Amino acid sequence: MAFGTKFVNIMMPDLMERMKVPSAYCEKLQQEKSRKAVLKTPKGSWEMKVRRDDDGDIVFEDGWPRFARDHALNDRDFLAFEHTGNLHFDVVVCDARTACEKKPIADCRNAMPQNQDKGKAEKKGVIESQIMPSFSIDITPYIVPTKFKSPVVGIPAQFARRSNLDSKKSISLRDPKNRKWPINLIVKREPYFRVSMCGGWRDFYAANAKHLKIGDKCILHLNSTSSTSKTAALDVEF
Repeated sequence: MAFGTKFVNIMMPDLMERMKVPSAYCEKLQQEKSRKAVLKTPKGSWEMKVRRDDDGDIVFEDGWPRFARDHALNDRDFLAFEHTGNLHFDVVVCDARTACEKKPIADCRNAMPQNQDKGKAEKKGVIESQIMPSFSIDITPYIVPTKFKSPVVGIPAQFARRSNLDSKKSISLRDPKNRKWPINLIVKREPYFRVSMCGGWRDFYAANAKHLKIGDKCILHLNSTSSTSKTAALDVEF
């Protein structure tokens, strides 16, 4: 529900590709006719296309997956939006585990340039990042293997698409000791696109358990060699 000029959204898997503004809040924005929105965080500004659905509600689309990726959004992270006019929003991103503000992994090369005037920014749009894609995994009881459980670990949809993981059957995780761990992938497209790690995660976890305790976080970076390999390589940072 929207109160005043602010609203809050909690991230779920189906929000990784697009995000719908709450209906109650959209009623406050009926006079806004812009076809673009700008989301601003302490690290920069992200421009995206918007559309109105059959109910007249605003949906963030093209540009939203980049924002989600650059801020390493995970399930149950929550975002506070404050409308400042003309579909420009100040956004605070909070980590679901700590309830504290989350800092983006990527730098501002993914965002709109701050030192260009509005006309130049609209012509150039969003700058393509030269940083290899990455995402983070919060270690929770759900992904810790046990004697009776071999968990499935989800990969953010925007990362999977950008890294072409939907065309691969496996990946290789390389830990800080330069050990490689083959991991099987599960790719599903219905009812929404998702990619998950399954077989092989148990062995990787067992070998690195001291770095993967509940409450810890690890970051997975796509290795630059992946574009020329049948198996995507991901470098793991603890």
